[in-house]
Amino acid sequence: MEYSFNAHHDVSKLIEYSGGKASFVARLEAMFTPGLSSGNSQFGNTLFNPGNEPSFATPYLFNFAGRQDLSVKYSRAVARSYYAPTETGLPGNSDAGAMESWVLWNMIGLYPLTGQTTFLVASPWFSDLTINLGGDKKLVITAENVGQESYYVQSLSVNGKAWDKAWVSWDDVFANGGTMDFVLGPEPADWATGDLPPSPASEA
Repeated sequence: MEYSFNAHHDVSKLIEYSGGKASFVARLEAMFTPGLSSGNSQFGNTLFNPGNEPSFATPYLFNFAGRQDLSVKYSRAVARSYYAPTETGLPGNSDAGAMESWVLWNMIGLYPLTGQTTFLVASPWFSDLTINLGGDKKLVITAENVGQESYYVQSLSVNGKAWDKAWVSWDDVFANGGTMDFVLGPEPADWATGDLPPSPASEA
């Protein structure tokens, strides 16, 4: 089950095989339901395993089904539950920084899809963050209303323009730098009504 969501190059086909978006969302949510696995006792016997790389993208795949709010909910819960700034604060073997990288991307508010130029949008932990990209290029991320219980995206602007997609591409904000300006709140909002993230294998 853990590996069944790993066709990250063709999530639209996974949704089709699941019987549609609602069924896909239900299957994803089941990954985080305690007691469905005979293993993973340290994680509440969930099918999702935060200490294993094949599970890394799973909390973010809700973006492909129009439920960006659930990506935020579950990815934030994973980070809060299984990571801590202590000697034992990783849910698994670091694997040369894999675990640390996962939580850093979570805090930035983006998730890079393996082998693609797509970054799934979650929500940032900071009100102001600048990532130096080399040369004079920077990605500046801001967020209004950041708080422990205020982390759902209410709106997003990319490079000064209103944005209605739960993803950005490398060209949008990394190739030449850019800006991402979030407004956050304590309740989900239906802001990501634009195109779903690409599934390259279905679009080839």
